[in-house]
Amino acid sequence: MSRTKGSIALVFLLAFSAAAAAQNLVPDGGFEHGAQGWEGGSVVAEGARSGAACLQVDDASPAENAAAYTAEIIPIRQGQAYRFEAWVRAPAEGQAALVSLNQYDASGEWRWGKNQDFAVTPGTAWTR
Repeated sequence: MSRTKGSIALVFLLAFSAAAAAQNLVPDGGFEHGAQGWEGGSVVAEGARSGAACLQVDDASPAENAAAYTAEIIPIRQGQAYRFEAWVRAPAEGQAALVSLNQYDASGEWRWGKNQDFAVTPGTAWTR
């Protein structure tokens, strides 16, 4: 994937899907409480998809990857169904981003090679 300098705006949802209703497991995935529980990026109100804010991730360095992530490990249970959503938009067409769902074991160690990576080229409108 080619790197293009710019900003990407994000809103996240990882939901436990149950017959009655889905519960959002991502801590403040809509960034209503600022960057509490998140690392990287900056919370901005301008252009939010819904609600008060979104997370803006600036890719200003050709030598480093821009990254933002929840600082909390979200526990999941084997055999349960989960739905992961990320709403993404860019300030210009053709900008690419990589949205990753990292996996950790029960002791909190990252499971090398087990990420679920989603390459997206969202455009200027919010894209799920």
